[in-house]
Amino acid sequence: MKKLAIANGKYIKDGVEKTRWVTIGTINTTADGKEYMLLDPTINLAGFPREIGKDMLIVGMFEQQPQQQGQNNQNPHNTPGNYNPNKYDNY
Repeated sequence: MKKLAIANGKYIKDGVEKTRWVTIGTINTTADGKEYMLLDPTINLAGFPREIGKDMLIVGMFEQQPQQQGQNNQNPHNTPGNYNPNKYDNY
């Protein structure tokens, strides 16, 4: 599974500037190898900043890291509403 995210500003952590990513969905694969995308319907893509003169957004695709035991399923950067991309694993 790949996570889809859009860069939405910067923040400082331990003196290092980092990018704040907002998860907008996932790309998954069916049992027969077909890919499909699930998008968070609560995300308004029009609200994200674009480069001057551009009319599209850049969406990053990141390999979903397996969750370690004891780690909670909260994303400190976003996940509005009750959206949970993992609940569609058997789609």
